[in-house]
Amino acid sequence: MNHLHPALDRYLRGDAPHIEHRGVVLLPILHEGMEWASAIHTKLREIRPVAVGIELPETLNPWLKKACALLPGLAVLRYQTSRETPFHVVIESTDPLWEAVRTATEMNIPVSFIDKDLEDYPLVSERWPDSFTLAQLGYDHMVRELLRASLAMGEPAQPPEEEPAADQGVHLMADHLREETMAFHLWEMRQENALVVGVVGLHHVPHILNLLDTELVRPFGRVKRQGVELFQVERDSARVIAMEGAWFRLQYEKWRNTDTPAPGRYELLAELLAESARRYSKEMKTTVSLQSLKQTLVYCRNLALVSGLLAPRVLEIVVGSRSMVDHDFGWILHELLTDPIEGSDQFKATPTLELSLEDLGKATTVIRFQRRVLQRAQRMMHLVKTRPREAFPGEWGSVKDGDYLCSYQPEDVVIENYGGHLKTQASGLLGDMAHRVRPFTDSLMDGLDLRETLRRWHEGRIYVSEEFHRSGKVGSVVVIFDEDSEPEEKYPYKMSWLGEHSQESDMAFYATNPGDQMVGPGISRCEYGGFLMTYPPQRMWPIWQDPWLNWFERKSQILLAAALQLTADPLVLYIAAKPPANQLKRLAGRMGIKIVYMPLGTLPPAKINAIKHFHILKSHETREIAPLYILD
Repeated sequence: MNHLHPALDRYLRGDAPHIEHRGVVLLPILHEGMEWASAIHTKLREIRPVAVGIELPETLNPWLKKACALLPGLAVLRYQTSRETPFHVVIESTDPLWEAVRTATEMNIPVSFIDKDLEDYPLVSERWPDSFTLAQLGYDHMVRELLRASLAMGEPAQPPEEEPAADQGVHLMADHLREETMAFHLWEMRQENALVVGVVGLHHVPHILNLLDTELVRPFGRVKRQGVELFQVERDSARVIAMEGAWFRLQYEKWRNTDTPAPGRYELLAELLAESARRYSKEMKTTVSLQSLKQTLVYCRNLALVSGLLAPRVLEIVVGSRSMVDHDFGWILHELLTDPIEGSDQFKATPTLELSLEDLGKATTVIRFQRRVLQRAQRMMHLVKTRPREAFPGEWGSVKDGDYLCSYQPEDVVIENYGGHLKTQASGLLGDMAHRVRPFTDSLMDGLDLRETLRRWHEGRIYVSEEFHRSGKVGSVVVIFDEDSEPEEKYPYKMSWLGEHSQESDMAFYATNPGDQMVGPGISRCEYGGFLMTYPPQRMWPIWQDPWLNWFERKSQILLAAALQLTADPLVLYIAAKPPANQLKRLAGRMGIKIVYMPLGTLPPAKINAIKHFHILKSHETREIAPLYILD
């Protein structure tokens, strides 16, 4: 390790609260993460210097105040290099450099950019702990450990004779030019009996301290730049290029104006998952369990650890949520996580610029969503497209009983096919019920069961099989997703439909009200509480107005009682979370009909979710435009 500067040595030993030398306090940072921004915000309020210097190009000083006024919106400074290529400086509220500019401005402290404007500065890849570590260790503990690690690398205190390769991880000649410029400006900003602060990259600190003990001369180079433009980042671009997700920046903004400790990243992530679950439940009419959210949080953390991080960022959060719940949940969370923050009035009046990660020299990772309802095509993470939306609330009207209501035919095909599958599954269940194995006592019954005898050979007994004759087919299918037994009725809409042709069953159901969720002109998305399907068609009557059936207390019981009346075969399939009521079993026995019960939990959750939702159309004419809005 090189000889330590006395000011740095005092700080590393813990004898000094800051790195201070000759009236200059250096606040080291790493260049990303809201934890570093919050630490700089706190430090500047604690030190209260007379001036602040920021490690950004000095040629951009004329734009400092205008750029700061656009925060917390995401903005960018753009200018042309000598090679006629655009260069961009992103202005983000959780960037520690821009947080320093903003805090100093709010405190009426003079602030300026002090770095040298270099066009050919190489991109050096450095591996440091992510900013989550800072929240756990605290600013000073973290900085001391990072400085010790940096000094242990043996970086030279003097400029190298030859320029090394950028990927060697050593101090570059360009760094010495930058540090001379920063030290010169910090020295010029000094005032007697007062402190000035320099917010600089961590590995510049030892060299700036050494330069403050020398006779400083401003290095030769560019001091002005023409053609600088200031833009707000276009909304879709802002979802992609920001270092921090907009959700975290929004929570950071709420914290800035309080005296409470900075929020933890995992606490904010838990709030994000909970809010996404609420929106998912409202839009998809399906709840996400607390256990699923916990598993999602753990999986996001594991993805981060695999990537060498201690806390997940946007990519890991979106991929983890999509994988642990489903693509719809991942999309809703992505929309919430990246929804851009509204900036100041100056921000809204600033011209807009579209940007991509490639424009900033960063790699792009594509995330595809296969949404069940809201989109058909796979989407890239940075191409945010949705189905058509209402130009104004109420444009699409409503769907009421007075209209000539009809179903959406592709959904009819799906539910008819699945109804046939359930009938086949019920027949297989009956086959299992018609076969019984028992130990041999006084009769061989229907023959020796060799498989069971060998499987249980250790018991020293012989097993025989007994077959029961079961005949008949399933004539009606009743599926109950929710008995709707709470005082507040969740599924108030009750309807009976006749099959439109010989291959379609009659149907009765109770569901959410048409018109509660309009997805297109005259197109309402609804959710079944339960339904009855019976074949052959054209035999259904208005069961919800039948006084005999209304004797039953629950809508699920009315559907099963109607199924017993309508079935043309001796079997009725009943799928629900709970078995049918005993009174209905007795009624079926008196009618010579058997109710075959299957627990709802035996059906795949994905299939339940698919058939539970359907659409009601205002008229047959609406079927022509329905595929534009129902994107299953």
